[in-house]
Amino acid sequence: KTEHLCFDFRHFAKLQNVMCNTMPEIHKIIKALKDKKNLGCFYITVDNVEKCIDGFVLDISKEFILVREFIDFNPNSLIIIPINKISKVKFDKKQKSFTRILKLEKLIDNAVVFDKITLESYVEIFRAIKKKYKYVIVEDVFKGESNFCIGEIARINKESVSIYYFDITGKVDNFTTKTPFKDIVNIEYDSYYLDTFIKHLK
Repeated sequence: KTEHLCFDFRHFAKLQNVMCNTMPEIHKIIKALKDKKNLGCFYITVDNVEKCIDGFVLDISKEFILVREFIDFNPNSLIIIPINKISKVKFDKKQKSFTRILKLEKLIDNAVVFDKITLESYVEIFRAIKKKYKYVIVEDVFKGESNFCIGEIARINKESVSIYYFDITGKVDNFTTKTPFKDIVNIEYDSYYLDTFIKHLK
């Protein structure tokens, strides 16, 4: 098993195992994955544990990527990840095989259709999500501990977002939970999980 930390992108399609963990290489592989419509694995670290998000890169800005997550062969959420929170990116035999199968099954084209939003800042991102989707899942890390906030976007401030959190029973708080932008590791929306849950809020 070989990991390529630096590689020639002219031969990207021939590589079986690509792992990048430096920021310049992460930027390069993200662009290559988007251009070639290949599934990638994006690692973020939560509670000192690496979490992998498998998905197709739909859009890129200087600071963020927008990914359509896939779980096995099923399209799931749209997820926005701050690039500086990505610890590494992987494209190996699993992602290559899944990409091939998804293309043969014609499951990619519909899944990568999305409403374009501006990825220039947290403020613009949350304004766009609030306008069209209202509900969001925000994962953040504060003092080494992970937090998960799901609910309707109430306010977007200069350095934070405030959300009406609801719990596993569907009970909605009558106060907001504030999450500083600097602590966010990913933003999730347009998911079956969210769409189903919000039908049954109390």
